[in-house]
Amino acid sequence: MAAGLTLTSDDLRAYGTPRAKAAGWHANYYPIEMIRALVGVWLFGGLRMDEIR
Repeated sequence: MAAGLTLTSDDLRAYGTPRAKAAGWHANYYPIEMIRALVGVWLFGGLRMDEIR
């Protein structure tokens, strides 16, 4: 639970070409705010059976 609540963009796998990664370019496919929101729903929705629905 603590890992999901303190999620940063460095915790996620970066995408891009090997050349871009070697140059230090780091990006995520989705914005970190959206990923944090989904992680929150996933973590707290699992506390009760029908929470997400």
